[in-house]
Amino acid sequence: DPSGVLTKHIDPNRIIGCVVYPAAAAIAPGVIHHVEGDRFPIGELDGKETPRVK
Repeated sequence: DPSGVLTKHIDPNRIIGCVVYPAAAAIAPGVIHHVEGDRFPIGELDGKETPRVK
């Protein structure tokens, strides 16, 4: 949240960040085919490892 948009409206203690790494293809309008990827690493906004993100 580099610009502070989330933390302006939500208590930072209630936020966990996530990066999504899937690959997908739109094969028709409204139809998405998941090609690969199942990594969803999560973490605290400050990068610290805490019990809730282990």
